[in-house]
Amino acid sequence: MKTLGAIKRNPTLADKAYEIIKEAIIANELKPGQILTEEGLAEKLQISRTPIKSALLRLVYEEIAEYNGSKNVVVSDITEKSIEDITIVRKSLEPLAVSLLENRITKSEIKDLKKTHIEQLHTIDENNKEFIDLDYKFHTKIAELTGNTFLSDMVKKANLTTKRFLIL
Repeated sequence: MKTLGAIKRNPTLADKAYEIIKEAIIANELKPGQILTEEGLAEKLQISRTPIKSALLRLVYEEIAEYNGSKNVVVSDITEKSIEDITIVRKSLEPLAVSLLENRITKSEIKDLKKTHIEQLHTIDENNKEFIDLDYKFHTKIAELTGNTFLSDMVKKANLTTKRFLIL
């Protein structure tokens, strides 16, 4: 069997559209229940519908968006129950992540985490969105440092939903 060649890592239009739409949802610029039409988003982002369709499929897969009864893609809602469920999961996942770092984390990595924490402390009274962004960065970085991609993905997903809730 021939060796497979490397794929270039340049972000595609679909990747860029996904990031822009996701950030708009997180920032509550696109609100829960709002219909995400391929045509409207393609016009706003000035690209064709094909990358928008890919971006929307990814958002649905990640449960940031969902299909409604009319088969439209809409921004998913965050309920009090979903936050309660996520909090229970976070209480298990995040201490697990910290325990996996024992004897593995470098002084430099600890220094970076402390820096993020200090930045976050300085934003408590100033800018709520920046505080929330730094909180997400801090918790997801701990999970990433474990080297366990499954754990990291779960922590990111839980923290993303929490971040959306706090911004809402």
